[in-house]
Amino acid sequence: MGDVMNGMNLDMSEFLSELDNISANEMPKAGLLGVYRAASELKIDADKLYPKTPHDTGRLRGDTGRDAWIEQGTIGDIHAVVVYNAPYAHRWHECGPEGETGEPEPNWSDKTGIGPKFLEKKMANPELRAKYARIIAETIREAGSA
Repeated sequence: MGDVMNGMNLDMSEFLSELDNISANEMPKAGLLGVYRAASELKIDADKLYPKTPHDTGRLRGDTGRDAWIEQGTIGDIHAVVVYNAPYAHRWHECGPEGETGEPEPNWSDKTGIGPKFLEKKMANPELRAKYARIIAETIREAGSA
């Protein structure tokens, strides 16, 4: 039933129905895409900004995956992950090539700027976190104007 304003009947049901659809379906999809894009940017930053992902044959940098998903269909429950599939990825992320664990330092072909916590330190950086948040916000804004 419409609202009555100044003797005029205004039916808002179609508008409210579409707004419900956008809130329930389109916004979570846009948020999900934004989170995926931000995770992809995190992966790029991990390979290019100090401390960089270690590089020898390229397998560690090249054998990655990114995924984002929604739990329970709500915008507040969007999750993302950047995964390095090489079996030694966790070891190099946690301890790095400096030999902190007593293991010999590997003979990386390019040691310039590599180091441990190559993902974690990006997320601890306020400027990079803000960049990832902007990517998500811009993606949602784009979806809203389409």
